[in-house]
Parts: sequence; C-alpha cells; structure tokens
Amino acid sequence: ENNININSLQAGDEQVVTQAGQRNNYEYYNYYSNENSNMQVNQEGTLNSVQVFGENSLMKDAKINQKSDFKSIVVKNYTK
Repeated sequence: ENNININSLQAGDEQVVTQAGQRNNYEYYNYYSNENSNMQVNQEGTLNSVQVFGENSLMKDAKINQKSDFKSIVVKNYTK
C-alpha cells in the first residue's frame, strides 16, 4: 500500500525511491523549472509521507532519509 506520484514537465529527472514498510507516500511536483533533478528518497516505517513542491538550486543532489513511523516531510521550493 505504498504510493509514489511524480509530475514533472522537465526532461532529465532521475529519481531513486525506496519505500519499506506500509502506507508510505512520496509525491514530487516540479513544473517549469530549469534545474535538473537528482533526488533519492528512502522511507522506512509506517504511514510516512514526503512531499516536494517545486525545485531550486538548494535541492540539487538532494537525498531524503526518513526512518520512523507516522512522520511527514514537506519541502516547498519556488523559483522566480
């Protein structure tokens, strides 16, 4: 019952996602950004969520590791 939803209108994305556990969720939205994505997300546990909206240079080569239960990470990046 794990879920991944990636909506990106940019070529060149590289996503490596590992979800071990139950009911984990990962969503990634990146519309009209000039930055290349190279994100690695690892979630271990139950009912965890990671949501990333947009992208800027701070997210270059980002890695998110979440090892717990019932946790949520929300990252909002906006470019001008």
